[in-house]
Amino acid sequence: IDPFKLIPGELVIHRKFGIGRFLGVRSIAMDDCSGKECHSTKECHSASTRVGYLFIEYADATAKIRPEKARFQLYRFASPGTIKSGVKIPKLSRIKDRKRWEQRENIARKHIRHLVMGQMSIYLQRLQSVRKPYCPPSEDIYQRFNELFPHDLTPDQALAVQDCYEDLTERDTPMDRIIVGDVGFGKTEVAMRAVFRVFSGGGQIFVLAPTTVLAKQHAATMTARLRPFGASIDLMTRNVKEAEKKDIIERWLAGRIHVLVGTHSLLNLPSTMYDPLNLLVIDEEQRFGVKHKDKISSLKSSVDVLTLSATPIPRTLHMAMAGFRDASLVTTPPPERRPIITRLQVYEQSVVHQAIQYELGRGGQIFYVVPRIQMMNAAKKRLKEIFQDIIILEVHGQMKGEYLDHAMDEFASGRAHILLCTTIVESGLDIPNVNTIIVEEVQQFGLASLYQLRGRVGRAGRQAYAYMFHAERGGMHNDAQERLLALEECCGLGEGFRLAERDMAIRGVGTLFGEKQSGEMDSIGADLYLEFLYEQLEKIEMLSLNPITPSEVHVPVFPTVPKLTREYVV
Repeated sequence: IDPFKLIPGELVIHRKFGIGRFLGVRSIAMDDCSGKECHSTKECHSASTRVGYLFIEYADATAKIRPEKARFQLYRFASPGTIKSGVKIPKLSRIKDRKRWEQRENIARKHIRHLVMGQMSIYLQRLQSVRKPYCPPSEDIYQRFNELFPHDLTPDQALAVQDCYEDLTERDTPMDRIIVGDVGFGKTEVAMRAVFRVFSGGGQIFVLAPTTVLAKQHAATMTARLRPFGASIDLMTRNVKEAEKKDIIERWLAGRIHVLVGTHSLLNLPSTMYDPLNLLVIDEEQRFGVKHKDKISSLKSSVDVLTLSATPIPRTLHMAMAGFRDASLVTTPPPERRPIITRLQVYEQSVVHQAIQYELGRGGQIFYVVPRIQMMNAAKKRLKEIFQDIIILEVHGQMKGEYLDHAMDEFASGRAHILLCTTIVESGLDIPNVNTIIVEEVQQFGLASLYQLRGRVGRAGRQAYAYMFHAERGGMHNDAQERLLALEECCGLGEGFRLAERDMAIRGVGTLFGEKQSGEMDSIGADLYLEFLYEQLEKIEMLSLNPITPSEVHVPVFPTVPKLTREYVV
């Protein structure tokens, strides 16, 4: 940690003494002769020097630490604004009660060891599984398929596609690759080409999405691209009636369905459904529950798996996990995508009026997002006061499937001006005619959700606008204010990876491992958790995993930490 980048008030961790609160840096006059602190108010006869110290508050004392020692002894627990909503802020440790902190460390180490060995088991099972490499399609068919995509691939997309092709056609062990990229950077097209490669080789594919809305969108996209080449695509969601579900199962088992798109319903099917499965594509894996992730993990050792994630993940973690899971980063934006102009302010009805009037004037549509279903009626009333003749559709996660589908179809076809909604539109929804999004009470959203919501606009080459309205800053918690500051700072294209350093560490690790583990990270902080993770990974290098070199993942720490003697405690 760079001690001079710490912010007063943030929580830090000392490897021996646990959680403290950083108070600041202060210079203290030291007697050059004795090396002790000079308390005299009179002019000293001996020379004195001012020395800088970091002051850390603990439950039973305040410690002072030299910056050069703090650099290797301290870890961030969490930057201000990154402690998740609902997580209890931990109590400060007691310097005189080191055993309690040691117990917490030991529990975290045990959890990480179990986690890594579980991943190791899946990895070894995958190595033992053998499947024939997929035969590539003819050059003519491949060219015709690619021409249906109306854009040139970005350099990162092309590399990610090549990675997938090598996994599928040059290896005889199942693929487990994650494609990480910012919102709107073209991860779906990478998946589309992997799906086409497996379909061309005679395989069957599941495409798993976290919401019904997104699953339906994926099914429509897959149908448009794959049906001209003889592929049969179907959709399995909660809205499918029992008779239709039985028909889908029969046709899938008979090989008459090549691509089956769905929500978590795909994970609740009879076990025989997974026998003919060759490729599993997962969109936003971190949005699924623990039970569903366990099911996904059970499939990973025997089928090819491709995961798409817009949740930024720290790059060092990618390197650390290279032996378990291959990763491709899509960080370059499409040429036509422009930075979204973001306006962050207290709610003003005149600004809402101006934003909607401008978007409607250029023939566009608007997403209007509120944090809770109970707020939708009040928001609709305000909108109707401004525009009496405006057509507003409402959607939220508790609607019946047929009503939700109908509303989304109506809006996507342009038969409404505004979609009033909750965060149901957060994941992957792509409606090119929507280039303005208005979000109320943004202090109630997590930073990741806000970033995802903003990414729903600006996908058609038009200048997009995001209006983020919040309560008066004086009435907000410090962490909410910090989230808003981070959102203001990260407005450019590809800024998701800057957000990774501030808000996504916990979610990012979860995305790589595919299981819930945030409890341990909430206990010891993300930085120390990752340090323990790297240590555990180094211990299993002998099992022929890709080597983890110190320059990639090792954070140097002294083997022993000097005790904080009385002269360090004031």
